[in-house]
Amino acid sequence: MYRRSPLSACLLRIQAVLLGMLLLLGGGCAHREMPGPIVSRVSFRGNGGALDGIGDYATRTAMVQQASGSFSWLAPSRRVSLSQDTLVLDAWRLETWFAHRGYFDARFRAWDVITLGPARRWRGPLVRIVGYVEPGEPSLVRSIELSGMDIVGRPLLRLLRAQAPLQEGERFDLDLLKESTGLVQARLREQGYAYATVSPQVTALPEERAVDVVLSAKLGPPCTFGAVTVDGDTTIPTDLILAEIEIETGRPYQLSRLAKTQQRLFSLGVFSVVNIVPDLKMGPDGQPVDVIPVQIQVSQSHFRQIRLGGGFSFENARQEISTSATFTHV
Repeated sequence: MYRRSPLSACLLRIQAVLLGMLLLLGGGCAHREMPGPIVSRVSFRGNGGALDGIGDYATRTAMVQQASGSFSWLAPSRRVSLSQDTLVLDAWRLETWFAHRGYFDARFRAWDVITLGPARRWRGPLVRIVGYVEPGEPSLVRSIELSGMDIVGRPLLRLLRAQAPLQEGERFDLDLLKESTGLVQARLREQGYAYATVSPQVTALPEERAVDVVLSAKLGPPCTFGAVTVDGDTTIPTDLILAEIEIETGRPYQLSRLAKTQQRLFSLGVFSVVNIVPDLKMGPDGQPVDVIPVQIQVSQSHFRQIRLGGGFSFENARQEISTSATFTHV
Protein backbone atom coordinates (compact mmCIF):
# COMPACT_ATOMS: atom_id res chain seq x y z
CA MET A 1 0.00 0.00 0.00
CA TYR A 2 1.33 3.42 -1.10
CA ARG A 3 1.82 5.92 1.74
CA ARG A 4 2.61 9.63 1.24
CA SER A 5 5.59 11.06 2.97
CA PRO A 6 5.09 14.00 5.37
CA LEU A 7 6.91 16.27 2.88
CA SER A 8 4.55 15.32 0.03
CA ALA A 9 1.52 15.97 2.23
CA CYS A 10 2.90 19.39 3.17
CA LEU A 11 3.47 20.30 -0.50
CA LEU A 12 -0.07 19.26 -1.38
CA ARG A 13 -1.46 21.50 1.34
CA ILE A 14 0.60 24.44 0.07
CA GLN A 15 -0.63 23.85 -3.49
CA ALA A 16 -4.22 23.74 -2.28
CA VAL A 17 -3.82 27.04 -0.40
CA LEU A 18 -2.23 28.74 -3.44
CA LEU A 19 -4.97 27.45 -5.73
CA GLY A 20 -7.61 28.81 -3.37
CA MET A 21 -5.92 32.21 -3.28
CA LEU A 22 -5.75 32.32 -7.07
CA LEU A 23 -9.44 31.50 -7.32
CA LEU A 24 -10.29 34.25 -4.84
CA LEU A 25 -8.14 36.78 -6.65
CA GLY A 26 -9.58 35.78 -9.98
CA GLY A 27 -13.10 36.16 -8.67
CA GLY A 28 -12.25 39.56 -7.24
CA CYS A 29 -10.82 40.74 -10.55
CA ALA A 30 -13.87 39.51 -12.38
CA HIS A 31 -16.12 41.69 -10.25
CA ARG A 32 -13.76 44.67 -9.94
CA GLU A 33 -15.09 47.84 -11.54
CA MET A 34 -12.98 48.96 -14.47
CA PRO A 35 -11.48 52.45 -14.17
CA GLY A 36 -13.11 55.20 -16.20
CA PRO A 37 -11.67 56.85 -19.32
CA ILE A 38 -8.62 59.07 -18.88
CA VAL A 39 -8.69 62.41 -20.71
CA SER A 40 -5.52 62.90 -22.72
CA ARG A 41 -6.40 66.16 -24.50
CA VAL A 42 -9.19 68.74 -24.94
CA SER A 43 -9.50 70.69 -28.18
CA PHE A 44 -12.14 72.62 -30.12
CA ARG A 45 -13.39 73.14 -33.65
CA GLY A 46 -14.83 76.41 -34.94
CA ASN A 47 -13.68 78.63 -32.08
CA GLY A 48 -11.02 80.62 -33.94
CA GLY A 49 -7.33 81.25 -33.41
CA ALA A 50 -5.21 82.39 -30.50
CA LEU A 51 -4.97 85.93 -31.93
CA ASP A 52 -8.75 86.27 -31.57
CA GLY A 53 -8.54 85.60 -27.84
CA ILE A 54 -10.74 82.50 -28.16
CA GLY A 55 -8.18 79.85 -29.11
CA ASP A 56 -8.06 76.41 -27.53
CA TYR A 57 -5.86 77.47 -24.62
CA ALA A 58 -8.13 80.38 -23.66
CA THR A 59 -11.33 78.43 -24.23
CA ARG A 60 -10.23 75.59 -21.95
CA THR A 61 -10.02 78.03 -19.03
CA ALA A 62 -13.84 78.19 -19.03
CA MET A 63 -14.12 74.44 -18.40
CA VAL A 64 -14.10 72.36 -15.25
CA GLN A 65 -13.27 69.17 -17.13
CA GLN A 66 -9.56 69.27 -17.86
CA ALA A 67 -6.99 66.99 -19.49
CA SER A 68 -4.36 64.95 -17.69
CA GLY A 69 -1.12 66.71 -16.82
CA SER A 70 2.22 66.19 -18.49
CA PHE A 71 3.95 62.88 -17.74
CA SER A 72 0.72 61.50 -16.29
CA TRP A 73 1.83 58.07 -17.49
CA LEU A 74 4.55 58.29 -14.85
CA ALA A 75 2.50 60.04 -12.17
CA PRO A 76 -0.97 58.50 -11.73
CA SER A 77 -2.01 61.44 -9.55
CA ARG A 78 -1.87 63.70 -12.65
CA ARG A 79 -4.43 61.59 -14.54
CA VAL A 80 -7.85 63.18 -14.99
CA SER A 81 -10.91 60.97 -15.48
CA LEU A 82 -13.75 61.81 -17.85
CA SER A 83 -17.01 63.06 -16.28
CA GLN A 84 -20.00 63.17 -18.60
CA ASP A 85 -22.01 65.26 -16.12
CA THR A 86 -19.22 67.85 -16.00
CA LEU A 87 -19.15 68.04 -19.81
CA VAL A 88 -22.87 68.81 -19.87
CA LEU A 89 -22.36 71.77 -17.55
CA ASP A 90 -19.21 72.84 -19.41
CA ALA A 91 -21.29 73.34 -22.54
CA TRP A 92 -23.31 76.00 -20.69
CA ARG A 93 -20.15 77.49 -19.17
CA LEU A 94 -18.59 77.86 -22.62
CA GLU A 95 -21.58 79.74 -24.06
CA THR A 96 -21.45 82.11 -21.09
CA TRP A 97 -17.69 82.55 -21.50
CA PHE A 98 -18.09 83.46 -25.18
CA ALA A 99 -20.86 85.95 -24.33
CA HIS A 100 -18.53 87.67 -21.84
CA ARG A 101 -16.14 88.20 -24.74
CA GLY A 102 -18.66 89.82 -27.05
CA TYR A 103 -19.94 86.69 -28.82
CA PHE A 104 -23.53 86.98 -27.66
CA ASP A 105 -24.86 84.56 -30.33
CA ALA A 106 -22.33 81.82 -29.55
CA ARG A 107 -23.71 78.28 -29.54
CA PHE A 108 -22.15 75.08 -28.32
CA ARG A 109 -23.08 72.18 -30.60
CA ALA A 110 -21.66 68.91 -29.33
CA TRP A 111 -18.89 66.97 -27.60
CA ASP A 112 -17.02 64.18 -29.39
CA VAL A 113 -15.13 61.69 -27.20
CA ILE A 114 -12.53 59.84 -29.28
CA THR A 115 -10.81 56.72 -27.92
CA LEU A 116 -7.04 56.85 -28.41
CA GLY A 117 -5.95 53.70 -26.61
CA PRO A 118 -7.42 50.65 -24.87
CA ALA A 119 -7.79 50.23 -21.13
CA ARG A 120 -4.93 48.80 -19.14
CA ARG A 121 -4.84 46.96 -15.86
CA TRP A 122 -3.77 50.13 -14.03
CA ARG A 123 -5.92 52.69 -15.90
CA GLY A 124 -8.94 53.16 -18.10
CA PRO A 125 -8.89 53.83 -21.85
CA LEU A 126 -7.27 57.04 -23.14
CA VAL A 127 -9.68 59.48 -24.80
CA ARG A 128 -9.52 62.85 -26.52
CA ILE A 129 -12.36 65.37 -26.17
CA VAL A 130 -13.32 67.61 -29.07
CA GLY A 131 -15.86 70.39 -28.61
CA TYR A 132 -17.73 71.98 -31.54
CA VAL A 133 -18.67 75.64 -31.13
CA GLU A 134 -20.12 78.38 -33.33
CA PRO A 135 -19.08 81.77 -31.88
CA GLY A 136 -20.88 83.89 -34.47
CA GLU A 137 -19.97 87.52 -35.10
CA PRO A 138 -18.57 89.53 -32.15
CA SER A 139 -20.15 92.75 -30.89
CA LEU A 140 -17.97 95.87 -30.82
CA VAL A 141 -17.89 98.66 -28.26
CA ARG A 142 -19.85 101.48 -29.89
CA SER A 143 -19.48 104.07 -27.12
CA ILE A 144 -17.89 104.55 -23.69
CA GLU A 145 -19.31 107.32 -21.49
CA LEU A 146 -17.68 108.58 -18.29
CA SER A 147 -20.49 109.84 -16.06
CA GLY A 148 -20.27 111.86 -12.85
CA MET A 149 -16.64 112.89 -13.37
CA ASP A 150 -16.87 116.31 -15.02
CA ILE A 151 -15.46 118.00 -11.92
CA VAL A 152 -12.04 116.36 -12.42
CA GLY A 153 -11.51 118.25 -15.69
CA ARG A 154 -11.30 117.35 -19.35
CA PRO A 155 -7.54 116.59 -19.44
CA LEU A 156 -7.96 113.80 -16.88
CA LEU A 157 -11.06 112.48 -18.65
CA ARG A 158 -9.11 112.30 -21.93
CA LEU A 159 -6.30 110.49 -20.14
CA LEU A 160 -8.72 107.97 -18.63
CA ARG A 161 -10.25 107.27 -22.03
CA ALA A 162 -6.81 106.74 -23.57
CA GLN A 163 -5.49 104.47 -20.82
CA ALA A 164 -8.60 102.31 -20.36
CA PRO A 165 -8.02 98.72 -21.58
CA LEU A 166 -11.52 98.71 -23.16
CA GLN A 167 -11.64 100.98 -26.20
CA GLU A 168 -14.33 102.09 -28.63
CA GLY A 169 -14.36 100.13 -31.88
CA GLU A 170 -12.84 97.01 -30.32
CA ARG A 171 -14.50 93.74 -29.39
CA PHE A 172 -16.35 93.84 -26.07
CA ASP A 173 -14.64 91.91 -23.28
CA LEU A 174 -15.95 91.63 -19.73
CA ASP A 175 -12.45 91.25 -18.26
CA LEU A 176 -11.30 94.44 -19.99
CA LEU A 177 -14.40 96.20 -18.68
CA LYS A 178 -13.49 95.20 -15.11
CA GLU A 179 -9.91 96.40 -15.64
CA SER A 180 -11.14 99.72 -17.03
CA THR A 181 -13.49 100.18 -14.08
CA GLY A 182 -10.67 99.52 -11.63
CA LEU A 183 -8.29 101.86 -13.45
CA VAL A 184 -10.75 104.76 -13.47
CA GLN A 185 -11.57 104.27 -9.79
CA ALA A 186 -7.87 104.16 -8.84
CA ARG A 187 -7.14 107.34 -10.83
CA LEU A 188 -9.96 109.20 -9.12
CA ARG A 189 -8.72 108.16 -5.69
CA GLU A 190 -5.24 109.29 -6.70
CA GLN A 191 -6.73 112.74 -7.32
CA GLY A 192 -7.85 112.97 -3.70
CA TYR A 193 -11.33 111.41 -3.93
CA ALA A 194 -10.72 108.70 -1.33
CA TYR A 195 -14.34 107.51 -1.37
CA ALA A 196 -14.69 107.38 -5.16
CA THR A 197 -16.51 104.34 -6.52
CA VAL A 198 -17.09 103.47 -10.16
CA SER A 199 -19.78 101.10 -11.41
CA PRO A 200 -20.19 99.92 -15.03
CA GLN A 201 -23.45 99.77 -16.97
CA VAL A 202 -23.57 97.75 -20.19
CA THR A 203 -26.22 97.81 -22.90
CA ALA A 204 -25.69 95.00 -25.42
CA LEU A 205 -27.43 95.09 -28.81
CA PRO A 206 -26.53 91.75 -30.48
CA GLU A 207 -28.71 92.43 -33.52
CA GLU A 208 -26.64 95.58 -34.17
CA ARG A 209 -23.35 93.96 -33.09
CA ALA A 210 -22.91 96.90 -30.71
CA VAL A 211 -22.30 97.47 -27.00
CA ASP A 212 -22.72 100.79 -25.17
CA VAL A 213 -20.77 101.21 -21.92
CA VAL A 214 -21.27 103.78 -19.17
CA LEU A 215 -18.83 104.11 -16.27
CA SER A 216 -20.68 105.99 -13.53
CA ALA A 217 -18.72 107.50 -10.65
CA LYS A 218 -19.69 108.66 -7.18
CA LEU A 219 -16.80 110.87 -6.12
CA GLY A 220 -17.53 111.95 -2.58
CA PRO A 221 -15.58 114.91 -1.12
CA PRO A 222 -11.95 115.73 -1.98
CA CYS A 223 -9.88 114.45 0.95
CA THR A 224 -6.64 115.18 2.74
CA PHE A 225 -4.39 113.08 4.98
CA GLY A 226 -5.04 113.31 8.71
CA ALA A 227 -2.91 112.17 11.63
CA VAL A 228 -0.52 109.27 11.13
CA THR A 229 -0.10 106.70 13.93
CA VAL A 230 2.18 103.68 14.28
CA ASP A 231 1.04 100.45 15.89
CA GLY A 232 2.61 97.01 16.22
CA ASP A 233 5.33 94.91 17.79
CA THR A 234 8.50 96.99 17.41
CA THR A 235 11.25 98.49 19.53
CA ILE A 236 12.13 101.12 16.93
CA PRO A 237 11.15 104.66 18.01
CA THR A 238 8.05 106.02 16.31
CA ASP A 239 9.89 109.20 15.25
CA LEU A 240 12.34 107.17 13.18
CA ILE A 241 9.47 105.38 11.41
CA LEU A 242 7.57 108.62 10.71
CA ALA A 243 10.74 110.13 9.25
CA GLU A 244 10.65 107.52 6.44
CA ILE A 245 7.03 107.88 5.33
CA GLU A 246 5.59 109.68 2.29
CA ILE A 247 2.42 110.81 4.04
CA GLU A 248 2.06 114.39 5.28
CA THR A 249 -0.87 115.59 7.37
CA GLY A 250 -2.93 118.12 5.43
CA ARG A 251 -1.68 117.06 1.97
CA PRO A 252 -4.16 115.77 -0.66
CA TYR A 253 -5.02 112.09 -0.30
CA GLN A 254 -3.16 109.89 -2.82
CA LEU A 255 -2.97 106.13 -3.14
CA SER A 256 0.56 106.37 -4.52
CA ARG A 257 1.84 107.92 -1.28
CA LEU A 258 0.40 105.03 0.70
CA ALA A 259 2.16 102.55 -1.60
CA LYS A 260 5.48 104.43 -1.45
CA THR A 261 5.32 104.55 2.34
CA GLN A 262 4.85 100.80 2.53
CA GLN A 263 7.71 100.24 0.07
CA ARG A 264 10.12 102.52 1.96
CA LEU A 265 9.42 100.89 5.31
CA PHE A 266 9.91 97.43 3.85
CA SER A 267 13.20 98.48 2.27
CA LEU A 268 14.62 99.29 5.71
CA GLY A 269 14.92 95.55 6.26
CA VAL A 270 13.75 95.65 9.88
CA PHE A 271 10.04 94.84 9.40
CA SER A 272 8.48 91.53 8.38
CA VAL A 273 5.00 93.05 8.08
CA VAL A 274 3.99 96.57 7.01
CA ASN A 275 0.30 97.45 6.54
CA ILE A 276 -0.87 100.97 5.67
CA VAL A 277 -4.52 101.38 6.68
CA PRO A 278 -6.42 104.59 5.79
CA ASP A 279 -9.40 105.15 8.10
CA LEU A 280 -12.29 105.76 5.69
CA LYS A 281 -15.39 106.37 7.77
CA MET A 282 -18.66 108.26 7.96
CA GLY A 283 -19.27 111.25 10.23
CA PRO A 284 -22.18 111.75 12.64
CA ASP A 285 -24.21 113.24 9.79
CA GLY A 286 -23.77 110.09 7.69
CA GLN A 287 -21.47 111.81 5.22
CA PRO A 288 -17.87 110.76 4.41
CA VAL A 289 -15.19 112.42 6.53
CA ASP A 290 -12.80 114.39 4.30
CA VAL A 291 -9.78 114.13 6.64
CA ILE A 292 -8.37 110.60 6.47
CA PRO A 293 -6.27 109.36 9.42
CA VAL A 294 -3.71 106.70 8.54
CA GLN A 295 -2.53 103.84 10.73
CA ILE A 296 0.80 102.12 10.06
CA GLN A 297 0.83 98.54 11.35
CA VAL A 298 4.29 96.97 11.58
CA SER A 299 5.86 93.79 12.91
CA GLN A 300 9.58 93.80 13.60
CA SER A 301 11.89 91.12 12.21
CA HIS A 302 15.21 89.92 13.62
CA PHE A 303 18.04 92.42 13.25
CA ARG A 304 20.60 89.62 12.87
CA GLN A 305 19.86 86.80 10.43
CA ILE A 306 21.87 83.91 9.00
CA ARG A 307 20.70 82.24 5.78
CA LEU A 308 22.17 78.90 4.68
CA GLY A 309 21.68 77.19 1.35
CA GLY A 310 23.07 74.46 -0.84
CA GLY A 311 22.74 72.78 -4.19
CA PHE A 312 23.94 69.93 -6.37
CA SER A 313 24.41 69.95 -10.16
CA PHE A 314 25.24 67.14 -12.58
CA GLU A 315 26.41 67.74 -16.14
CA ASN A 316 27.92 64.98 -18.27
CA ALA A 317 30.66 63.53 -16.08
CA ARG A 318 30.97 66.60 -13.89
CA GLN A 319 29.33 66.96 -10.52
CA GLU A 320 29.29 70.08 -8.40
CA ILE A 321 28.15 70.69 -4.84
CA SER A 322 27.65 74.31 -3.82
CA THR A 323 26.86 75.90 -0.47
CA SER A 324 26.10 79.47 0.54
CA ALA A 325 25.81 81.39 3.75
CA THR A 326 24.84 85.02 4.31
CA PHE A 327 24.77 87.08 7.47
CA THR A 328 22.85 90.34 7.73
CA HIS A 329 22.86 92.83 10.55
CA VAL A 330 20.44 95.70 10.08
